[in-house]
Amino acid sequence: MSADGEAGAAPGDRGRWAAGAYAAWMRRALAEAARGTGGADVPVGALVVDESGETVGWGRNARERDGDPTAHAEVVALRHAGAGRQT
Repeated sequence: MSADGEAGAAPGDRGRWAAGAYAAWMRRALAEAARGTGGADVPVGALVVDESGETVGWGRNARERDGDPTAHAEVVALRHAGAGRQT
């Protein structure tokens, strides 16, 4: 682990890597939210990203669509990530 606390990153690189990664993740979450427009759900998207920066789950609000009061974007993304894990 580097001095910045990031595995595999040289000291000082974490901020530059994180800024680009966060921007890409946010674009993906916004795109996921946009897929949910037009229905009764609030358009919110969420991602689950693993320690290497790979997106392992994603979701959007589905409370109204699915009649599930727990189907917030974050919960849907966690469910998706969990379903994809090999155990």
